[in-house]
Amino acid sequence: MKKKIFISGGSGVIGRSLVKLLLRKKYEVYVADLKDQPHDFRDKVYYRKGNLNFLTENEIKSFKPDVFVHLAAVFERTKETYEFYENNFQNNIQLSNYLLKIFSKFKSVKKIIYASSYLTYDEKYYMKKGDVINYPINENINLNPRNLIGAAKLYHEKELELIKRFEKNKQISILRIFRGYGCGSNDIVSRWVRKALNNKPLEVYGENGKFDYIFSDDSASALLKLIEKNFNNDKNNIFNLGSGRNYKIRDLLGILEKKFKKLKIIKLKKQILIENSLSNNKKFTDLTGWKSVYNLEKGVQKILNFEKKEILKKKPLVNNNLLISCFSEKKYPIYDYINQFNLRNNYFEKIFVSNMKKNPFHTYFKNFFLNLPECKKKNYGKLISMIKSYKINYILPTSDYELNFWSKIKNQLLKENIYLIISGNKTIKLCQDKFKFFKILKKNSINVPATYIEKPNDDKKSKFVIKERYSFTKKKLLLNVRTNNISKNLKKFKNPLIQKMINGDEFSIDFFSNKSGKIIDLRIRKRIKIVDGEAKITRIVRNNKIEKTIGLISKIIKFEGLVNIQGIYKNNNFYILECNPRIGGASTISFYSGLEFLRYFVDENLGVKYFIPEEKKLTQFRFQADKLI
Repeated sequence: MKKKIFISGGSGVIGRSLVKLLLRKKYEVYVADLKDQPHDFRDKVYYRKGNLNFLTENEIKSFKPDVFVHLAAVFERTKETYEFYENNFQNNIQLSNYLLKIFSKFKSVKKIIYASSYLTYDEKYYMKKGDVINYPINENINLNPRNLIGAAKLYHEKELELIKRFEKNKQISILRIFRGYGCGSNDIVSRWVRKALNNKPLEVYGENGKFDYIFSDDSASALLKLIEKNFNNDKNNIFNLGSGRNYKIRDLLGILEKKFKKLKIIKLKKQILIENSLSNNKKFTDLTGWKSVYNLEKGVQKILNFEKKEILKKKPLVNNNLLISCFSEKKYPIYDYINQFNLRNNYFEKIFVSNMKKNPFHTYFKNFFLNLPECKKKNYGKLISMIKSYKINYILPTSDYELNFWSKIKNQLLKENIYLIISGNKTIKLCQDKFKFFKILKKNSINVPATYIEKPNDDKKSKFVIKERYSFTKKKLLLNVRTNNISKNLKKFKNPLIQKMINGDEFSIDFFSNKSGKIIDLRIRKRIKIVDGEAKITRIVRNNKIEKTIGLISKIIKFEGLVNIQGIYKNNNFYILECNPRIGGASTISFYSGLEFLRYFVDENLGVKYFIPEEKKLTQFRFQADKLI
C-alpha cells in the first residue's frame, strides 16, 4: 500500500515538481494551497484551495496522511516592508505553528518534512562588499537570520526540535534550501524570462552577486529521498540543499542573451552588499545519495519552454461571483455560512443576494443586493443581462417558487458559463409534485405514508396530515385531522394532499450529488424540537438505515447539487415525508459539520479532485444567529 502524502503549499514551484514525482510513483497526494489548482493537477490529486490557517483537523483526519511535507510560505525578495511584517506573521509564523501542531498529533503521520532556508545562517558568511571567493556553507556555522523570513524559518526549526523530543515515533527532517527557482515561479530567473518573452527590459542592480540556484525539480527529488528513506530520528536531521554550484548575475544574463538576441538590459546603480552563497551538500548526499541534475542553463531552458506553453493556455475560470437568490432575513444564516466559507477559501470575488422586493433588511447589503425581475419567461432577457453585467457565474436558488424557472433555463445558462446549484427540470418538477413523487417511491418499495388526493375511506380513529400537493404553493399544514373532519378542511387548500399520520422521530437529510447523480456527501440531522413545521433544535447523527434509503432514492431519481429530504423513523423503518431539491433553511448545521457543498460544486466544474472531510457532531438552535454547539 502506497503512502499518502499531504503537501502544504503544493501549488508552489517546488510543490508542483514534487507532486509530479509522487504521481509518477503512484502515491496518493493531497495538496492544500491558497492558489487556484494548477492545470496539471486536474483530477489527479485531492485539492483544497483556501487559507490554510482554517484547515480543519477533520479534513486531515479523513485523508490519514503518512507524510506531511510543509512547503507553504510567503517571501519578499526585495526590501522588506512593514506590511510584509504582518504577512510574514500570519502566513509563515502563525500558519506553520498551526499546521505543525495539528500534524504532530496524528498517529498516521510518521514523517514531517519542513522546507527551511539558508537565510537562517549568519549573513557574515555569505554577504560581502565587492567580489569575493566562494565559501561553501555547511550546517554547523552560526545561525543569525538576516531577515523576517529567515527568522520565521528558524523559529519553526526550533519548534520541530521540541516536537521531536515528545513524538519519538515521527521522523522529522529539515531542508535548508538555497536560491530556489523553477517553472511558474516569481523568482528572478522566471521574472526575467517572462520579461524577455514580452520584449521588456531587465533591470539589473549589480552583476557580481553569486547565488547557489537550485532548480525546483532538484528540490523535489531531494524531498522524495526524505519521503522514501528511513533513518535514525535521534540525529540532527537538518540538511543544506543547493545545487553545489554558484553563478554570477552576469552568468544568468549571458545565458538569456544567447536565447534572446535583442535582450534589453538596464543597469541601475545601487550600493548594496553582494551575496556569495554556496551550499555544502555533503551531509545530505552522504545520507541519501542525492545529486543535483540541473545546471543554470538547463534550468533556464526548461523555464523558457514552460512560459511559451503558458502563453497558449486558456486560464481556468477564477474570481467568480455568486448570487444567492430569493434572499430574506430568515436566510441570513445561509449567507453567513457562505461568507465565512469564502473568507477561508477565496472561491468568489463577490457574493450577491437578490429578491424581487426590497425591504429594510436588504439595505445592510448595499452594493451587494440585486433587485431582480420576477422569475418568469418574459423577463429572461432582462434577468440574464443583469446577471452577466455583475459577472455572476454561480447561482444558488433558495426558494421553491423559483426552482422550476431556473431549472428550465439551466442548460441555456451553462452556455454562458453560468452554473446553477440545483437539479435538472425533470427532477425539480417531480419533487414539486408530492403525489407523483410518493407514487414513484412506493412503486420502488421505499416506505412512504399512505397518500391520497381524495378523501380516504378509513376508520374514524385514523389521523391524517393535510398539506399542499405542490411545493411552490403557499405552505399550509394541518396535523392530527381525523377521518370525519377531512372534508371540511380540504377547502382550506388549493391542491390538497392527504397523508396518513405517522408518529416517530423526525429527521432531515442534506446531501450533495454530482453531475452524474452520485451522492458525494451526506448529513443526517435529528429534528429534536419542531415549531410550525420548522426545526428549532437539530442534531447531527448517524443512521445506517436512513443512509441506505437515501442511497436507493438517488438511484431512482437523478439529483444534482444540494438536496434536502425529510422523514420519520419508526419501528426500524424510515418513511419519506418531503423532498426539497434545494438548500434547506436549517441546513447550515450540515455545512458547519463538514458538508462543503460549494467546494464540491465549484471544484467539480473546475476539474478539481477534492477530499471529503470527516463529520463534526453538532447541535443547532435555530434563529438568534443559529447557534451551534
